[in-house]
Amino acid sequence: MSTVALAMRDSGAMLRRDFTHSKRNLMMTISGIATPVFMMLLFAGVFGGAIGPQGIDYIDFLAPGSSSCRQEPVRRPPP
Repeated sequence: MSTVALAMRDSGAMLRRDFTHSKRNLMMTISGIATPVFMMLLFAGVFGGAIGPQGIDYIDFLAPGSSSCRQEPVRRPPP
């Protein structure tokens, strides 16, 4: 097998494993999606008009920051 084929096979196995874990632990999946959305709404409401120079919207900086928090969750090793 080529290197690309091995990488695709391994990626498929990891994707199936992650979906299986997500189905088994639904609350963790929901909280992982809801937390960045809630934080973005909270910070946009609280700090939306309070900071930033004129002509630049705070949400332009908040949305990419919130999405980057979701992309790389911290996983603790098992005890």
